[in-house]
Amino acid sequence: MLAKIVHWTERSYILVHKLRKKSLSWVVSFVVAAVSTLPYELVLDFRGLVKALFVHPSLVTVLMWCVCVFGVAVFVLDRWLVRFIQKHDDSSELKDIMSACADGSCFDLENYSYGFIWGQDRTLWVCDDIIEGYRTSQIYLESARLDGYFRFSGEDEWLNGRYDAFCASSERISMAERRRNNNDRFMVTGFGRNFCKTDKRIHLSLAKTVWSMNQFVWTELFPSGLKSKREALSMIAADTTGGYFPNSFCLHLVIVTADGKVVMNRISGNKSNDYPYTLAATVGEQIELSDFNAGTDYNNRFVDRWIKRAFYEEFGMPEDPFDRVVDADSARVLAFVEEGDIYNVSMVTVISLNYSAEDFSRYLAAALILDKEFDSLVFLDVKRIPEELSRHFRMFPGCATGFTNGDYHPSTAMRLFLTYSHFYGICRFKEEFKRAADKRERF
Repeated sequence: MLAKIVHWTERSYILVHKLRKKSLSWVVSFVVAAVSTLPYELVLDFRGLVKALFVHPSLVTVLMWCVCVFGVAVFVLDRWLVRFIQKHDDSSELKDIMSACADGSCFDLENYSYGFIWGQDRTLWVCDDIIEGYRTSQIYLESARLDGYFRFSGEDEWLNGRYDAFCASSERISMAERRRNNNDRFMVTGFGRNFCKTDKRIHLSLAKTVWSMNQFVWTELFPSGLKSKREALSMIAADTTGGYFPNSFCLHLVIVTADGKVVMNRISGNKSNDYPYTLAATVGEQIELSDFNAGTDYNNRFVDRWIKRAFYEEFGMPEDPFDRVVDADSARVLAFVEEGDIYNVSMVTVISLNYSAEDFSRYLAAALILDKEFDSLVFLDVKRIPEELSRHFRMFPGCATGFTNGDYHPSTAMRLFLTYSHFYGICRFKEEFKRAADKRERF
């Protein structure tokens, strides 16, 4: 019974939340309309103004007060509903669903109890109100160590020798050095949220590393399928104080069209190291120095610059079309995710377009794409995500292995789940996923 109440509370919250976003503009419009109908001399007379607003109000003034009361009621109801959901939501059923669709070679599924998990991904942090999400202005860069490259220390200092030997013996690393492709990367060394309810923030710390160091970690420290990898990832997930191995901090941007479709891209065959020909639900872009560093200080709103660069490099979209095509204010950070297949940390962000899927496709057909990492685009209706994930995991009962079998990229399930939950809520996802699974069982 409580689960049903929470489910319908969540659906009510989505409606109320949309009204809350619009109510402020309604209040301002009616206040301006009411004040503009008052004679100028009455505005200068305090007693006359009080009478006109409270004692003998006109129809426009009455409507203004009604809208003001409505706005306050919507705000209070919005806050009450989200607190009720956070307090009473039982995610045990969802955890069972996810554990059945997760990769046991990456994670200790029996003891897994924190956050969300799909395939080879799990959340290190997810926002407490996923429907609202975090605005890009709430993500702060607290520190970035740029005076030198990351080196192992403490008990792990012996790994520096292994890394040096790896670089000396790897032809791939030598070729990257000769071609000047061993580029700088920036790794997450720690993150945490503050506890101010009126000014929520995520504070990030970064350090400079290099592509060859990431390759060393991916291929030598966390080789696929080994138990040591699972144990290491379990240890790292419980430590948000800076115990991270070198990683390449990446923006995973889910793009949703104006008509409610996720932009899915089929990864190019040229990307041999990133599951070529699979479908990805996100545009991926690793952070660069120019995104967060202004030379003498950290840039404010670095996530906004990161997003614009992703659109420019992936779709060839300069700033002028960006402001027309993309609803920049809609960008919401939903989670920090650990990619268990290669050990990376990514920031999942959802952004909406002002263009429909058809219009966006028409725009891209004429665009000069600079860094084309996909062969084609397809579009998935957001409302169909639970059904699609249910279909996928039924077709590929081997869970993570199914992602690389010409279907989805390993990151896709987590990104789709977070996106659906952002638009329609976690409870509705759970109900729709179960309904789709039951329907497939019957037929």
